[in-house]
Amino acid sequence: MGKNLCTVYPRENCFTVLVVIGTKEKEAAESILEELTPELQELYSQTQAGNGQKWLMIPLEDCDQMYSDVLRLIDIRRK
Repeated sequence: MGKNLCTVYPRENCFTVLVVIGTKEKEAAESILEELTPELQELYSQTQAGNGQKWLMIPLEDCDQMYSDVLRLIDIRRK
């Protein structure tokens, strides 16, 4: 049985993506953090860790850089 890579919450004209960064993904996620958008960097730093995990609720309204950054985080989860 596989693991969830993310959860998508549809909203009007946009959606929110939940990406959980666990202890296995933390090092890889933090190694690319400086390459991500300032908004995602801020979200990551402001998100409290619980049980060694950060539950990132990332709002997406456009297919812009933030969208690409979320795909990078999902790719880290995939590996």
